Amino acid sequence: MAKQDNDYIKGLLTNDRKVIQEIYDKTYPGIVSLVKKNSGVEDDAWDMFQEGLILILKKVREPNFNLSSSFFSFFYGICYNLWRNELQKKRRTEVTLVDDNKYIVDDNIEDTMHKASQLSLYKEKFLGLGARCQELLKLHLEKRLKLKEIAKTMGYANENVVKQQKHKCQQQLILKIKADMRYKELRND
Repeated sequence: MAKQDNDYIKGLLTNDRKVIQEIYDKTYPGIVSLVKKNSGVEDDAWDMFQEGLILILKKVREPNFNLSSSFFSFFYGICYNLWRNELQKKRRTEVTLVDDNKYIVDDNIEDTMHKASQLSLYKEKFLGLGARCQELLKLHLEKRLKLKEIAKTMGYANENVVKQQKHKCQQQLILKIKADMRYKELRND
């Protein structure tokens, strides 16, 4: 029988070694992957795992605590934020890690973390494009404007120029992504 989210919380509160081992088995590889793909080493991942368990214990003891996601999504989210904060301390600048998934996880946290790593690489390389390329791609992909509207908004002569420029921008983005060492790793996972 599969454990319910509350079983994991109860297991942590009672220091149940089997439950803690199960949490480790299901989450630690994904946390290692997240940390390593974002400038860390396995020791850092171990620290995040332990700090994450401590934080969960503190949170579940709060009187108004309500688990609104799966336990593993919640735990991954805590570790994710701990690592982001650690990177900010190290770099003393703002760090953006991925997670537009808002910790929505099926039963396979590794797939979710893999997708988050892919999205992180995409966003990083997107931000490396010129301002005009970023604007054009945002208008096309996010706002779903037609080529004619983009031409008018951005001052291009016509739709064909927009189409050519969009193709050039997309190719630049693809080249930047493929040139990154993480691309091969993410593609093979």
